[in-house]
Amino acid sequence: MIALLRGVVAARGNDSVVVDVHGVGYEVFVPAPMVGTLAPGTEVRMHIHTNVREDAITLFGFTEVQDRDVFLSLTTVKGIGPKLAMAVMGGMAIPDLVTAVTTRDVRSLTKVPGLGKKTAERIIVELRDRFEALVPGLPLSSTLSQVAGSNIHLDDVKSALSNLGFKASHIDRALADILDGPDAPSDFDGLFRDALKRLR
Repeated sequence: MIALLRGVVAARGNDSVVVDVHGVGYEVFVPAPMVGTLAPGTEVRMHIHTNVREDAITLFGFTEVQDRDVFLSLTTVKGIGPKLAMAVMGGMAIPDLVTAVTTRDVRSLTKVPGLGKKTAERIIVELRDRFEALVPGLPLSSTLSQVAGSNIHLDDVKSALSNLGFKASHIDRALADILDGPDAPSDFDGLFRDALKRLR
């Protein structure tokens, strides 16, 4: 099983590159944004997932181990094969993808060509917790930043909940859900109380 390739790009296609490793050419499929950075002659080091089927052995390459882990997580979701997983990763930057899943942002996910609402919802249900664990220390999500607006009590509430022993990722998710609602409290006590209910 091939897990890592180091070599020189010999050729480039629309969604793949040929990597020359000591005279042997390996065709490796990569996320769309990555193709443009891999001109022939470029030295590369890729983390590889080898997909074995009865009729083909296909290599998928990523610059970071984390990216490969995200890809493999996506392929565990029913209805998502390697090609659609690559399309998802090509349509969204990894931090944006992780944020969309952990904050249940279906709208952002369905902007990816070929990804319908039901599949996006399935990704969120099946991968939300896994993505939070996959990217420890994920910064405050863009969704939370957007809905927080000018709430001056947000940092104080986060600090208080953190002091109670709750994980930062869980706090961010609870606050994002609350602030995205129609009746989100604007005072410290209301925000703290609602967050505590969701976290317990």
